[in-house]
Amino acid sequence: DRDPADLDASVVLGDAQSGTVGAALADSVVVQVSTRAGSPVRGLELEWRVLSEGGQVLRSTTTTGRDGRSANAWVLGTRAGEQLLEARALLSGGPAVLDTARASAAADAPAVLRLEGDSVRTLGVGDTVRLALQGADRFGNPVPSAALRPRWTSLDPTVAVADSAGLVRVVGAGDATLEAAAGTARARAYVRAAESTEEFPVAYTGTYPGVHRFYGGGGRMFAVGMEAYHASVYNLTYAFNGAAWSIVGGTGPAFAGNAPDLYVAPDGTAYATGTLATY
Repeated sequence: DRDPADLDASVVLGDAQSGTVGAALADSVVVQVSTRAGSPVRGLELEWRVLSEGGQVLRSTTTTGRDGRSANAWVLGTRAGEQLLEARALLSGGPAVLDTARASAAADAPAVLRLEGDSVRTLGVGDTVRLALQGADRFGNPVPSAALRPRWTSLDPTVAVADSAGLVRVVGAGDATLEAAAGTARARAYVRAAESTEEFPVAYTGTYPGVHRFYGGGGRMFAVGMEAYHASVYNLTYAFNGAAWSIVGGTGPAFAGNAPDLYVAPDGTAYATGTLATY
């Protein structure tokens, strides 16, 4: 019988591999057993022990060949991280550990996606928000954010759009559903968007009162002003629909259909570039 002290063994192939949890490694693990003098040990029975949760080998025992080598296929366990496989010589005095192979197990493809934070966001037109995701594989291992590579889709692109990085931009008022897909996993976020309202005071230095306030935002702007007619002053409200101004409210005679000379700059600043009609 052989003395463990006379054996010299090591993993010569298949060590330090990287793979995916629950999957077989690309290369078999090969152990070389020799005597201290350097001669191959033939016909030695080896026992293979997986030291990681859920892992397994093709054969629990193998026998060294003429070259002193023996190989086994290794299926990784279900826990991401470092995993270990031990090869032991079965001797009459009991098993003797020869060497240990190591492998790095990465999480599998995402099977579950979750949004970080609230799944429903209330925003204004023109607002942006970045949506972040958490993922896990079928065994519950966290999937790193860099490995998720989600595909974002807006089901309501007239309200909100999203880019590949999860940056959502609100383009119109209403409700929108945004869906992220990674592997077989899906997650949805919901946006409720309303046109924001801002006040724009306007200074007036003319003889008669003119437009003194703008308000609104998004696709609609409003102006509040006054118009003089035969020594009477009327309060009027004007609306801008993105192309033209019109009178939408207030008291005044029929002639008040002529809107003032109003202007909204591209940066959102509102101006009155003229005065209201006077009579």
